[in-house]
Amino acid sequence: MDNFNEENNELNEDLNSSNASQNLPTIEIVVDKETREYFLVSAKWAKFISVTYFVLISLGVLFWLVSLLFIFNSSHLNNENNQSLSLLLLSLFSLSLVIFVLYLVSKLYRYSNDIKSSMLNFNQRDFNDSIKNLSDFFKFSGYAFIASISIYVVILIVALIVGASKISR
Repeated sequence: MDNFNEENNELNEDLNSSNASQNLPTIEIVVDKETREYFLVSAKWAKFISVTYFVLISLGVLFWLVSLLFIFNSSHLNNENNQSLSLLLLSLFSLSLVIFVLYLVSKLYRYSNDIKSSMLNFNQRDFNDSIKNLSDFFKFSGYAFIASISIYVVILIVALIVGASKISR
């Protein structure tokens, strides 16, 4: 039991060091038949979700481009340059958001392919790649979640300030 505690303490020290990824010992994890099936099911669902997002994003971009075409055409006829500039800025923001979501979805899609390949071919490299892609997916989803919450907080604060200023008049 003391030997286990010593090894556990050494592992914790390694994890807390700045070179954690270089100092981690190599361990073998056995993936039994039940866990393998769980991974295969997760691969199917991840592929379904990512392909669905790819289709929805494609349709959204197509709708967005057609809408921009009509809006810019109508604003050009009416000489509304300020509206065109704001639409252009909104379009650039939307495009950057689409690129971010595509990056996220591509990580999920790669996870799906790599985990399926690793489970069917017993390939360690594909397994490692799949876990990295899944980790990246959750990491960037977390960043997006934090950014969304931050934006909501800022909007709430601005709304409260504007509301309070209108009430005090």
